Amino acid sequence: GRYPKIQRRWRPPAWRWGHWAGWAAERLARLVLVVKGYRLLRVNSHGRAAEVDILAQHQRILCIIEVKYRQRWAEVAYAVSLAQRQRQQRQAQLWLRRYPQAVGVRLEQFWVVPRWPFWHHLVSTL
Repeated sequence: GRYPKIQRRWRPPAWRWGHWAGWAAERLARLVLVVKGYRLLRVNSHGRAAEVDILAQHQRILCIIEVKYRQRWAEVAYAVSLAQRQRQQRQAQLWLRRYPQAVGVRLEQFWVVPRWPFWHHLVSTL
């Protein structure tokens, strides 16, 4: 025999929600960085060594900013792997050659979580 069909409420596929959430997180990051005084140079730029979410300049320092969206604060802390950081460091050296007016380079992370506080901008030096 046939089993009765279970009626489920329709929801969009998970990838659509994740894609939208990542898009919104990057927009929030851009807004916060501009308010903090960063000058955005490139967004979603693909270089030789790595893909960079946001390339910005703060004072005379070149900043490579990785934006991460996760559901919990515990997950977002481990979202950037060591290999990804190493690729970003190589890309940072390439960007430094392209922008000779920059004094130094910083690798930064911008975390977005759908719980208060919604975002955290983590600054580290290279």
